[in-house]
Amino acid sequence: MSAHQEFVDTAASIYRKIADTTELAKNGLKPMDALWRQHGGIFIAVRHPADICDAAQEMSERVAHIIPSWTYDRSTIHTSFPTSKQFFGYACSRDELDAGAETVRVCRENLAQPRMTFFRYFVTPDSVILGAIPADEAFYNGAQHIITTSKGKFSSVNERRKREGKDEIILGIGKIPNITINRFLTKGEPRDLEEVLNIIRTTPAPGLSKARSIDVGHWITDQAATPPVRIWNVYESFAYQ
Repeated sequence: MSAHQEFVDTAASIYRKIADTTELAKNGLKPMDALWRQHGGIFIAVRHPADICDAAQEMSERVAHIIPSWTYDRSTIHTSFPTSKQFFGYACSRDELDAGAETVRVCRENLAQPRMTFFRYFVTPDSVILGAIPADEAFYNGAQHIITTSKGKFSSVNERRKREGKDEIILGIGKIPNITINRFLTKGEPRDLEEVLNIIRTTPAPGLSKARSIDVGHWITDQAATPPVRIWNVYESFAYQ
């Protein structure tokens, strides 16, 4: 079995488990405590065409109307490609952004346009997501190429961070390709959860997406806002024709 096929099979297995909402209905939502703490990180993300973004934004607004949540709109809707872990107390440095952009720039000619099929909305204990399965090997292979290249490009950055007593920036790929639609800020009431579950069960997913760009940047939470909001900053965008 190829590494790509193993990735797809693992994702499919995880989606099957998330689709079973028995425990969710029993235990309710569990919003992430981290949402209320200042944190952030570097991202390399797949950006999607208008029809995918429109569907995702509409769902995000509908859910937030029922249960207070972080929402995502056309400017922030994305699928994480390789990305770093989140860092508490994060403050982005220019050399980190340059390393991320140079990583993609070096890989760009060998990055086929990722295509993925968004097939279903899911509710997890802390979020609503739009699940996808890659339509071919471009997503997985591209992510692995970026991860390998990034090790050299981030070497001087990580040497600096270690001197400053900070964790290294190490890019990795998530187990399921998806779009985050909402992150819950409260537990809501059982009837609210049931209403959200009904919406995601009856709303068709938007289907095939052909990536419009690979974006590099950083995100950070604004703790001055009530509730805190996530600020998304694109440093450089690499468009597909």
